[in-house]
Amino acid sequence: MAPVIHTRAALLGLLVALLAGCTQVPLVRPVAESPAPTAEPEPTELVVGVEDLGVGFNPHLLAHSSPLATAVATLVLPSVFRPSVDGTLALDTTIATSAEVVSREPFTVSYELNLEASWSTNTPIAAEDFVYLWEQLRADPGVADAAGYRLITEVRSRAGGKAVDVVFAEPYPAWRTLFADLLPAHLLKDAPGSWTGALTGGVPASGGPFRVNSVDAGTGDVVLARNDLYWDTPAVLDTLVFRRLDDSAVATGLAVGDVDVALPEAD
Repeated sequence: MAPVIHTRAALLGLLVALLAGCTQVPLVRPVAESPAPTAEPEPTELVVGVEDLGVGFNPHLLAHSSPLATAVATLVLPSVFRPSVDGTLALDTTIATSAEVVSREPFTVSYELNLEASWSTNTPIAAEDFVYLWEQLRADPGVADAAGYRLITEVRSRAGGKAVDVVFAEPYPAWRTLFADLLPAHLLKDAPGSWTGALTGGVPASGGPFRVNSVDAGTGDVVLARNDLYWDTPAVLDTLVFRRLDDSAVATGLAVGDVDVALPEAD
């Protein structure tokens, strides 16, 4: 049976495989048996059917929340920690080489960032991105998972922005959940509508293995392309296409091979 992703957890499992450069990308088209099997070419594109494109791509805004926004953020935006296969949070060393509690009073977490980590604009992923996310999430009531950010009293930059100390008003055991899906502060902090409006039509810079190549509400396609400036293992796919399709079109696409994976809207 063709794979249909029913939950966001399953979606993230697929994306983790892509992030890891896995060559066994799940395809729905059965390969006809042949008397003399030959090696199949590596897939260069994966098409994912989605019910809706949503209204934007800021993964922190409740108004933008959707399976598509989650998928794009996972592949395009940097996170200090990511879910591992067993569900626990693991340090993403492509972004940070270490993250640890260095003081209990005041409760302080220190991050050492990967010196190679940079946005696709060639601007380093740095302390200013931590500051920007903290400032936005602590002030906006329309965001998800802001409690930890509102306990932060200070974000300090060291080592030219490649080390960050985060000070809390009180101990915060869930500190590993913070600073996921960092945003490019150098592009957003002074842009009109930077927080609520700048990510409605895409993501202006990538800090992951893919970048947003195009968003076409008319055709219903959101196209991610391999980020050729990514500093770690490159993505195995050239492009990843999220295509808006109704249930009937998804079923037909899966049957004939025009769609590789289906992602329903609801968990």
